[in-house]
Amino acid sequence: MYTSKSDGETGYVLYGIESQSQVHYAAAVKNNLYDAIEYAGQVEEAARSHRHAMKQKKRDGSADVAEEQKKPNSGEFLSGFWKSDRLIPSVTVMILFSPDEWDGPSSLSEMMEIKDPKIRSFINDYRVHLIAPAQMPDEEIMKFQTSLREVLLFIKYSKDQEKLNQILKTHEERFRELERRAVDVIAAVTSSRLNYEEEEEVIHCVYGKRKACLPGDSGYEGRRTANWRGEWRTEKSTGSCPKFL
Repeated sequence: MYTSKSDGETGYVLYGIESQSQVHYAAAVKNNLYDAIEYAGQVEEAARSHRHAMKQKKRDGSADVAEEQKKPNSGEFLSGFWKSDRLIPSVTVMILFSPDEWDGPSSLSEMMEIKDPKIRSFINDYRVHLIAPAQMPDEEIMKFQTSLREVLLFIKYSKDQEKLNQILKTHEERFRELERRAVDVIAAVTSSRLNYEEEEEVIHCVYGKRKACLPGDSGYEGRRTANWRGEWRTEKSTGSCPKFL
């Protein structure tokens, strides 16, 4: 899967997603490997493209001056990567879909015990680009421009019932309408049971007067649906926890 956007100067392509709901204590090595594999693939693609171009030129018998100047030198021929070639930056960002704090290493150097600073100076470090909602101020989370903003806020306070209710009330307008996939993420990560119509792509959410029932709570048995005055109507169901939204 992939999606792409541009800010007018740079194109951004998101082409892979891996769910991370637990702390990975070797994340620096894992993410470094992802980036290295991506760069290796780009180098191989450049080499393949050059080989194809040279074969095509030889087959067509082209021998003008401009084409002769494009012949690789010995170093370019050896690596398959020409001096004028450039790599496309690969940035791996890890989102911790958990209300728990990240307590693992945030860089390659943190996974090592190096007492000698001279040796440390030779180590090429690798930093984990991490988004962990439990360790982010609300102001930082609110800078996101998609429904990831509401997802991270909900996850951050999903273990604190009182604070979660405050967040839902404070950001009621934002939580009134969420994409279905955002609600699915919240439900999966927090083990909450949320209702929506299958044909709807937007989920209508209203903060109610009753407290939210968190996973593990011994709340009343029933299902909550909301009207637009912020009051919950309870319908009997089969032993499920009241819905968050």
